[in-house]
Amino acid sequence: MFKGNLVDWVKQLAGSGRIKDAIDRRLCGKGHDEDIVRFLRIACNCVVSQPKDRWSMYQVYESLKSMAEEHGLSEHYDEFPLLFGKQESTSPL
Repeated sequence: MFKGNLVDWVKQLAGSGRIKDAIDRRLCGKGHDEDIVRFLRIACNCVVSQPKDRWSMYQVYESLKSMAEEHGLSEHYDEFPLLFGKQESTSPL
């Protein structure tokens, strides 16, 4: 049994090619396993130890948006580009 926190456990699984082991068995096999793995990989990029190596919120947004588009989901509620335009902005102005 793994001793540590959830983030470290998922990172360990991902590093050993076993990230699917982090998915709740009740969710597996229902046709969404690859999407769940993609969510886990996005999440892993959000909790990297070194801040400079973490994904920006824009990168997270773009990844999630890509997944949504693949499933035909509308951008009807998409307000993020209104805040930052098409390119990432780190300036508060």
